[in-house]
Amino acid sequence: MKIQEFFGLFKKSFVFLMGNPLFYLFGFVLWAIMKFISDISAGINLGINNSILISVWLFIFGIISLAIMSFFFAGLIGMAKKTDNSEILVRDFFVSSKKFWFKTLVLMIFIVVISAIIGRIAHLATFYTGLSFGLELNYAVFLYILIYFAGLAGILVFLTFSIFCLVIYKLKIRESLKKSFSTATRNYPLT
Repeated sequence: MKIQEFFGLFKKSFVFLMGNPLFYLFGFVLWAIMKFISDISAGINLGINNSILISVWLFIFGIISLAIMSFFFAGLIGMAKKTDNSEILVRDFFVSSKKFWFKTLVLMIFIVVISAIIGRIAHLATFYTGLSFGLELNYAVFLYILIYFAGLAGILVFLTFSIFCLVIYKLKIRESLKKSFSTATRNYPLT
């Protein structure tokens, strides 16, 4: 891809967004909802003094947050799919959201779990390597960041397009993961 083509993508996207204010509206609504429930969660956290209850609330809050985001992401991707200069309607958002929000939620939870596993692997690898070689803290932190980034770049990049593939191509979860993997494999240097 040439530099002009690359920057042309930004220009095309900007022009598209300027002509479709519904994207801003739904983006703002998502931000306002997340801010509101985040403030509620902070208030609840202040009232909890038990670490088990805090962990349970964190899990519940995380699922609620991911569910809300999945609803909006499915709708926004469904709206963005209509880039053929046809009019984008509020109805398009809700049709796509209703159809794909749960599958999007499952994919988001899957990605969060994989990220957590990569984080734990990086943590344990750094811990035991640091103990074995007597690494100082700064070197251990650098090694952790290196392992964590390598895990994210080496694994999560293949899941990057799964939600987009799910909504745009109207796939099942497993099919969207396969499509995302093949898309990332073909375009790895670009991702």
